[in-house]
Amino acid sequence: IFDLRGDHAFLTSPPFAFFDFAVQQHRRDFPSGKLLVIAEPSMRSHPTVARLRSELGALVVTDMDQAGKQAWLADWVWLRSAKHLVLSPSTFVWWAAFLSEALRIYVPIFPGIAALPWCKLLPSGDPRYLFYDFWTNTTFTDGSVAKTHCQ
Repeated sequence: IFDLRGDHAFLTSPPFAFFDFAVQQHRRDFPSGKLLVIAEPSMRSHPTVARLRSELGALVVTDMDQAGKQAWLADWVWLRSAKHLVLSPSTFVWWAAFLSEALRIYVPIFPGIAALPWCKLLPSGDPRYLFYDFWTNTTFTDGSVAKTHCQ
């Protein structure tokens, strides 16, 4: 979850608690929904992905691997077409979510410094977004309020 750069530790991925929160919210509203994980091949063995699979029944999507060097584009198109998204901090997934027509987008709020200027990217005034501060177990529907809790 942490990336060390010099003498600073940056959060690079939200903990399992964030994903568990989003999945439980989603399952409450959409009991028959599926949990699919899109991750680059090197991240598919990450402990959080393993827990998503074992504890929440997630399926890891590997179909786009067939696209070779264009797999990233297939992932991006797939993410943009999803109706519900749970984000990890990256500009790749941020753009896919921002440009999507998703009905609900779950976004983590970081209690510390993220590896990129994640807090500055939190959109305001878009009712599709639900922000979750996993450190304080608090949710926000307004990005401008969420930004005040983000580092």
